[in-house]
Amino acid sequence: MSRVFEEIAREAAEKAAEKAAQETAIKMAKLMLESKKLSYEEIAEFTQLTVEEIKELDGKRTA
Repeated sequence: MSRVFEEIAREAAEKAAEKAAQETAIKMAKLMLESKKLSYEEIAEFTQLTVEEIKELDGKRTA
């Protein structure tokens, strides 16, 4: 039974880490967009987000 709890805890920790990484990437992308010095492609490369996600963030920022 302890093994089941360990697996559940591991999966929860992985999901939390993934969510935190995604949130950090979004924050960094927004800062990069505000600087107006980088292209969507460059921001995507640095943040590991897609160009489409970057464009969407930029659209939300200016809307």
